[in-house]
Amino acid sequence: MGSLLRSASLSVLLVGLVVLPGCRVDGGITTTPFGLTYALVSVDGRSLPSVLRQTGVETVEVIRGQFELNAEGVAGRYLFSYELRTTAGGSVATETITDSGSSVLEGAQLTLTSDRDGSDRDVGITRDQTVSLIEEGVLFFFVG
Repeated sequence: MGSLLRSASLSVLLVGLVVLPGCRVDGGITTTPFGLTYALVSVDGRSLPSVLRQTGVETVEVIRGQFELNAEGVAGRYLFSYELRTTAGGSVATETITDSGSSVLEGAQLTLTSDRDGSDRDVGITRDQTVSLIEEGVLFFFVG
């Protein structure tokens, strides 16, 4: 499981909605209320802790996570992280998976560029204070 999630963290695909309250997106950028932290509330529609995978002897759960945006003006940084708990037999281990990089806000589009692999991910902006990210086919839903 560790190699699957490590490879997943290398190729994080971000899609969905990011809401930045107070950001006007009707024809131009007037304010960019970055400096926000969003808490992970569900994974694939299930509240936390959420089982990602379960076999006869091993259970892997997402137990917490967050998405952060920080910027001055239209350019800034993002950090996406979540913690896994793996239970196998009688032992329990935790691991934190992260991805970070630069962010650029242009109109209603937030583009994230990963420090890890340089790939760009576009995230639309709305006003409902949520972030939805898909990583390796798993939907992570955050609330601000």
